[in-house]
Amino acid sequence: AKMIMTQTNSHVPKFTVMCHGSFGAGNYGMCGRAFDARMLFTWPTHQVGLMGGEQAASTLMDVKRAQLKRQGKEVDKQLLEEIRLKTLKAYEEEMSAYYSTSEIWDDGLL
Repeated sequence: AKMIMTQTNSHVPKFTVMCHGSFGAGNYGMCGRAFDARMLFTWPTHQVGLMGGEQAASTLMDVKRAQLKRQGKEVDKQLLEEIRLKTLKAYEEEMSAYYSTSEIWDDGLL
């Protein structure tokens, strides 16, 4: 909270270099786009996302499992594994620094 207050109340130019993982609210603490950094660059090893791929896959599998139980259907383990693999593949592609810079989420790679 103190870091976010400092970021919010500072009136100096902000230059950000994202070096590795930046997930969810942690992006704010690192002076992400929401803090209007003058320049935001990423390292090629940087990953960005709401959450990590495994966490997202687990969450989506839990949601599907609950949905099937609510409908009174049997939980299909093959369907859950397909959801897991599809989510992991999508997150692997979309979390990369190359993808984020192609979407103009930053000012370029260093």
